Amino acid sequence: MKTIVLTTLVTATLITLGSFASGQTSSTAPSLIIDAGKVAAPVSATLYGLMTEEINYSYEGGIYGELIQNRIFRDDTRHWSVVQNGGGTGAISLDETQPIKDTVLTKSLKLDASQATAGHRVEIAKPGEPPPPPPAPKQVPALFYVATKDSKSGAIYLKVVNSASTAQDVQIKLDGAGSIAPEGTLITLSSAHPTDTNSITEPTKIAPVTTKATGLGSTFAQTFAPYSINVLQIEPH
Repeated sequence: MKTIVLTTLVTATLITLGSFASGQTSSTAPSLIIDAGKVAAPVSATLYGLMTEEINYSYEGGIYGELIQNRIFRDDTRHWSVVQNGGGTGAISLDETQPIKDTVLTKSLKLDASQATAGHRVEIAKPGEPPPPPPAPKQVPALFYVATKDSKSGAIYLKVVNSASTAQDVQIKLDGAGSIAPEGTLITLSSAHPTDTNSITEPTKIAPVTTKATGLGSTFAQTFAPYSINVLQIEPH
């Protein structure tokens, strides 16, 4: 049973929504503690999502490891080279005589190995060192959370991501929040497997489900489904 502690809430007069806490847990940290006495950062009321884009290899070696530069040969033969062993000679050039129909793949890399013989090899290679081995597996926290408060209505929004394959029972403690309505709203987005996705044939395979949360108060328990993203709306009484 994990514990979330929301301490004294602070309402900022110049913002609509204040983000006052965030954190994560691991198997060695069974308690979640939120310091609600300090607004960490304002959150715009018109902030609905976030996008990211790979520009100029900015993810290289990270989220998107672009380890093969100029892979469709739009930049001549740049980033490609010839390796000549044992006295063998060769050359590379672009070949536009064998495009793949109805695609942007109109160029290929041609290796002239006419001067290569047994023991005198030539081959195509990428410059630089080989990519480093993947890092050793590490423990990934199973529970992530952030709490915000609407400065106008006084509603508290507790967002919880359960990345584990099992349900998480969480004990939530609200300090300094005043009187809490016994019922709230829980919106859950979950699926049986973390790689599930919507498709043309199954457009609603993963869809948010809204349920009534009961038994809320200064201290209450809440269960979060496996592989789920949850928004628990807690209203003042």
